[in-house]
Amino acid sequence: MNYLTDLHAYSEKSFGDGYLAENVLFEKYIECGYKTVVLIYKIEFNDDQSVFQASIDHMFKTNETLAEKYKGRLNVLLGAEFNTCDNDFLIYGAEKSDLYKLNNYCGDWVTDYREELNHKKVLVVQAHPAKVGGRLLEDHNVDAFEVYCGDERFNSNNSFTEKYCEKYQTHGILLTSGSGYFGEDSKPSGGIITDFEIKTSSELVAAIINGSFKLLGSKLSPSRKFKTELHCHSSEISGCSSVKAKDVVDKYIKNGYSTLVLTNHLNTYGKTPDEYRRRVRRMFEVCHEAKMYAGDRLNVIPGVEVNIQSEDYLIIGVTEEFLYDEVNFSKEEVSEFRKKVNAAGMLLICAHPMRFAHVIFDYRDVDGIEVYNGHPEHNSNNDLVALECAAKKDLGLILTSGTDHHDGHHKPNAGILTDYPITNGKELVDVLKSKEYSLIKNGYGVSL
Repeated sequence: MNYLTDLHAYSEKSFGDGYLAENVLFEKYIECGYKTVVLIYKIEFNDDQSVFQASIDHMFKTNETLAEKYKGRLNVLLGAEFNTCDNDFLIYGAEKSDLYKLNNYCGDWVTDYREELNHKKVLVVQAHPAKVGGRLLEDHNVDAFEVYCGDERFNSNNSFTEKYCEKYQTHGILLTSGSGYFGEDSKPSGGIITDFEIKTSSELVAAIINGSFKLLGSKLSPSRKFKTELHCHSSEISGCSSVKAKDVVDKYIKNGYSTLVLTNHLNTYGKTPDEYRRRVRRMFEVCHEAKMYAGDRLNVIPGVEVNIQSEDYLIIGVTEEFLYDEVNFSKEEVSEFRKKVNAAGMLLICAHPMRFAHVIFDYRDVDGIEVYNGHPEHNSNNDLVALECAAKKDLGLILTSGTDHHDGHHKPNAGILTDYPITNGKELVDVLKSKEYSLIKNGYGVSL
């Protein structure tokens, strides 16, 4: 069964004169088959905090009365709208105490207030962002964009918003839809469709975060896409990198990634077994330190870029135990080393195969190919690699993408997109084998 929820409704009591009375508004929703409506209340800042808090108290009391009156016919949830820096924002899932704090940020940029709520299940959404006079923010300033707004008072430029969101959905931005204002002769046009009835604000927030709905008024899928970087270096191990692992973590968090695979360089040329093992041990220590620093903000997974017979390969799902005794792998035949990698449940991916006009002469020696490499200082001939992989499509090769991040000016622009966050090496191996992911190339999601 499909359940309709409108995330953006105004009434006389919630927004003032000129809006539909609640009895008229709610009967329209019931008539149109909606089960839930989020009634948006106007936030008016006040120099007197006690007056401001009293207005919030009145807002909650009003909504409680309306919710009780329509109980069993329509779920009436509370939402709020405020304006700052000439942009309108919706808040879902807030308690009184959350809204009390909003008065402290009157006139400030929305990021400051959103950071205050980071520890809570409260969402800040930019409403009708592309309407005349508005502008879409950087996605890290808000949790979601209202990709469709049916408000009859102005042109919401929904088609422009949709194109923008489609382009930047790789950043993990959430999407919502709502009717906004409509008159007595009109009907609600926005909202979401779920396969369960949303009865509480916490259920609403969870649905938006999980993307478990269809959008009304937009062709886009609301499913949140999770970004995983598959090729990245840090200066503690890779001498060609100038960025510490902690700084790498901060950059990838800022750029909306959910998972980072740290693939520092490793080879066995000119090293004694003890020297090699010390390097392996230190490499995993750095990765562990980065993981602890990231906490629940970013999943950090160990990987490695090994050099075999003068070619570079990524090992996905690598473990310290596996590498510890591979003291001569750089001189092995790739095909033989791959057998050991696969036997341990890992994958061998050829990195930037045509960067130096090198060509893999037998693609059957590897599990996959890095079809896009984003290193800005190297020409990895990505277009030629893509053509070569297309010609070898019958081999069923795994295709990957990586930023090959080394320096501070490098911008994360590659990786893979999945419908859920990848938390460990085994999950990553399984996803790549399943091919249930999209590639990120030059910052945008593309199909395999």
